[in-house]
Amino acid sequence: MKNIFVVLAFSIPLLCNAQLLGPESFNSDILVHGTTAPTTVWFAPSSNPAISFVATGGCPDGRIGYSGSWNNYWGNFVRLPQVNANGMDSLKLSFDISHSYFASQPNDWIRFYIWADGAYKKVVSTVTINGVDVLYDSGINGKGFKFTELRSCAAAEVVFDLSTIIDKSSILIYLEPSCGYNNSNTYYVYFDNIEVSSAANTPFAVNCRPDTAFCAGHPTWALSGCTPAGGTYSGNGVSSGSFDPTVAGIGTHSIKYVATDGIDTDSCYFNIEVNANPTISISVSPNDTVCEGVQLTLTASGGVSHLWSNGVTNGIPFAPSTQGYIVQVLDANGCQSDSSVSILVNALPTVTLSLPFDSVCGFTMPVFPIYPLSGGIPSGGAYNGSDVQGTDLVGDIVAGEHFSVVQYIFTDNHGCSNTAADSVYLYNCETGLSDAFKLCFFVYPNPAATILTIVTKVPTTFELTTPKGDIVETYQIEKETTIDISTLRAGVYFIVNKNNGESFPFVKQ
Repeated sequence: MKNIFVVLAFSIPLLCNAQLLGPESFNSDILVHGTTAPTTVWFAPSSNPAISFVATGGCPDGRIGYSGSWNNYWGNFVRLPQVNANGMDSLKLSFDISHSYFASQPNDWIRFYIWADGAYKKVVSTVTINGVDVLYDSGINGKGFKFTELRSCAAAEVVFDLSTIIDKSSILIYLEPSCGYNNSNTYYVYFDNIEVSSAANTPFAVNCRPDTAFCAGHPTWALSGCTPAGGTYSGNGVSSGSFDPTVAGIGTHSIKYVATDGIDTDSCYFNIEVNANPTISISVSPNDTVCEGVQLTLTASGGVSHLWSNGVTNGIPFAPSTQGYIVQVLDANGCQSDSSVSILVNALPTVTLSLPFDSVCGFTMPVFPIYPLSGGIPSGGAYNGSDVQGTDLVGDIVAGEHFSVVQYIFTDNHGCSNTAADSVYLYNCETGLSDAFKLCFFVYPNPAATILTIVTKVPTTFELTTPKGDIVETYQIEKETTIDISTLRAGVYFIVNKNNGESFPFVKQ
């Protein structure tokens, strides 16, 4: 009896995880330095300024890279652990990159290549950053991208074409930056969240939410909108599924979303832009301290919209009060800044003027009488008027008798001024004295300070009047009498004969 063995061959499909390496977030130092290292580790040679681990500044947390003033040679690279790409026609290298930028250094760049089939292979087919093609082909030195702008946690993807590679079981990937300038500029480059996967489309795919923007200082925002849900967000300012604009800082931040269905893993990127709030400059004209009655103009610049408190219109004069004025400024991005200015309004000084005389004698002769001015309060002000010279009133009636308005102007220690006014009548004493010799009475002394004597030829009723005709006192005089004028204000007065209307001027000193 023969034993017959039947061998059954089953064709079992191979379910390969498209994720070959990483993502490596560099939250600890895993780099191996030296002149050589096993192909199973992350390796950076130490013969040049080495690419090293840094515990902070990543996307987020740790990162690897270096910073220096010159690296004008090749050799400063990081080599990834080998990956098995059997069955694949292409590989995708994904990572977040931050690097310097100098307009004067257009040749700063980074190249990518692999070790396969016993040789270095320059088989890069595409390079994108934040979804934008940035491929640079240097020719003999391979392909990569140039440092054409300042980047921070930008999402980079490099695709390697493996169609010409025979042995795909142990591929080593190299990232090699280069600075071509010997100067004092600080060149730097840092990597984070490095991963390697198949570049081929897989049945499982994720979709990212649209790009969005925030203003600086916006509260922490819970990340959502990428599908399918349940994946992981990473990038500048991201922690525990939330984005903090303050931590991320001003600029455009590439946010990575990674999700898996248990077999395949896929990722996508979207941008969050953090816009600076407008910078406000406030112009105050004429000054932030003004006198009562002075109009003020507040002008805020920066942004496109300026809304002031208390009904103030930007750039339009208004009557201020002592208080703070707040302005809200919006820019074209809808970001808002507030600022304020404090205004002090000083009250005008209280000023009065009471001249020591109501009227004075005026003359047309070449030499005019001078009357010292006083009565302005507070002291220290200045007198002004058409008949005023310095601190004196000039008895000039060449143009005829008239009321002369005297102004008193006082300025306080805040520079605030106020004015008071009084008037004095300039009387033609030349005419009055000449006519006095024709009268039936006369008075003496003239001018008089305290006592005035009136002499008449016949009993007469006399009135003491002002130049305006106001009656001050009435007297019945038989022949001669003495009257007390000490309480009168200085100025010109008239003694009027009620019997015939004759009048005689005298000056009260």
